Amino acid sequence: MPTVQHNTLTSAELHEPKGVAAATANETYVANGAASGSWTEPEPKGVSGAALGDVYVADGAASGTWQQQFQYTSLFTDEADAAAVSTIGTTVQTWPFTTLGVENGITGSTASNNATIVTTGIYSIQFNASVAPLAAGDAGDYEWKLNVNASPTDFGMKRTISGAADTGSGSFSCLIALTAAQVVTISIESDEVADTDDLIVYTTNLVIHRVG
Repeated sequence: MPTVQHNTLTSAELHEPKGVAAATANETYVANGAASGSWTEPEPKGVSGAALGDVYVADGAASGTWQQQFQYTSLFTDEADAAAVSTIGTTVQTWPFTTLGVENGITGSTASNNATIVTTGIYSIQFNASVAPLAAGDAGDYEWKLNVNASPTDFGMKRTISGAADTGSGSFSCLIALTAAQVVTISIESDEVADTDDLIVYTTNLVIHRVG
């Protein structure tokens, strides 16, 4: 029997790949590393190491990573908590929260009153507070600010509270670029140089979610 080299076969002698008759549309042959293989739908690169809910995000440099599609956290205090914040003044302090709400992909903490970013991206942040002075002497100007790694940003709100009967509320929201491991907090200060202002906290909420 004559020897025929495979690369010299003519079109009439060529055949479809092994097993193609049993393959369904859009399947490709995937080698198993043991001199065989199977026909299967191709999976995206790295999908075997992706977690539930991950999506593949291209980095613009011919590569990318699997990341959580929805990343968020929430910290809050409600009226039932009967919370108060004491010794407020020109010395900046961290605004507290009593409850950690739903979260995924961002690490919130009521022990540290902060949120730690896990994935670099663009984040939407919303904050609000409803408060009242504990006593008439606690009237004055109050300011809340968004801080990243203990440094104030340009985002925040101010509220003048006139007296013990004045229940005030305010809010702010922003879009901000954050990187992995950065820590987000809310700070509070007032115009009282002796740091003796006290506030009753009726409700307050901090919501962070990644949008890009």
